[in-house]
Amino acid sequence: MDFLRNLFGKKYPVATPSKDISWSKAQELLAKRDVRGLIKVLHEAKSEDVRGGAALMLGNIGDPLALEPLIAALKDPASSVRQDATKALANLGSAKAIEPLRAALNDPNEQVREDAKYALSRIKTDRDVVFEAEAKGDSDRIKSTLNDENPSVRCDAIRALERLSDPQAVDAIIIALKDSNLSVRKEAARALGKFGAPRAVEPLFACMRDDDENLRAYAMQSLVMTTSALESLLKLLISTDDRKARNSAVDALSGAIRFGALKTDPRAAILVRSAIKEGWGKVETISLVGLLVELGDERAQRLLNAAQTDDKYTLERILNSF
Repeated sequence: MDFLRNLFGKKYPVATPSKDISWSKAQELLAKRDVRGLIKVLHEAKSEDVRGGAALMLGNIGDPLALEPLIAALKDPASSVRQDATKALANLGSAKAIEPLRAALNDPNEQVREDAKYALSRIKTDRDVVFEAEAKGDSDRIKSTLNDENPSVRCDAIRALERLSDPQAVDAIIIALKDSNLSVRKEAARALGKFGAPRAVEPLFACMRDDDENLRAYAMQSLVMTTSALESLLKLLISTDDRKARNSAVDALSGAIRFGALKTDPRAAILVRSAIKEGWGKVETISLVGLLVELGDERAQRLLNAAQTDDKYTLERILNSF
């Protein structure tokens, strides 16, 4: 078995002069690429050479089905089997083997520790895949990692798509707004501001009703950068009974006009006046009057004064002029 172990981390033809009948059985299973049969040999063979050989054969075949049995073999009582399991795991290259291999760095056997270290150097994490794909500008490859089981990888993927600025990525990021993980949803809400895509407006509005304050803030920031969101913000402000959503709409609208995509938009004052007129009486609408003052509409200050003195006649006259 020593010559097999020297072929560390490589695909190799497995052969041995052993007369062990179980070894012969393993050879037959390898010829048939019978992964389940080899897993059984790995679990049940009495000879450590045969168990180690089965591990190497499984690594040679490279079937993901062998992953968990090979991880379990890292705890085999025989150090030679543990060593062969590390080599096989290096060939499989699954990121799921990273933590078990890190644990093997504390193995009492020096060679197992060395082999585990080398195996770890050969395994690419899913985060590595994201970064390599970004370097190549391969947004399709990055989008495929949005289904990764690790939320950190999904967040990395969203950030990479944002940096690439590929408009074809918008739909994938919109889907991520419904991810089961809050951090991924927040990353998606934040990233959509980079694209300013009209089709992201409604999904971002849905986020503004979320219980998480930070997610609402990220959605608001993205809406601020989306010019086409203005009419929708006003519609939400006027029509919804959800006070939290109205507050978010006011904040987003104010931010858009003061700092964002609507800072120099000539429609801003017209639409704010419309929102004030249609939504008058709602507490949140009053705050828009201050925004109208900033936009230079002289009627806004008179409207504030009339509201403070409960001058209904003046209020009605000014609102009708809007």
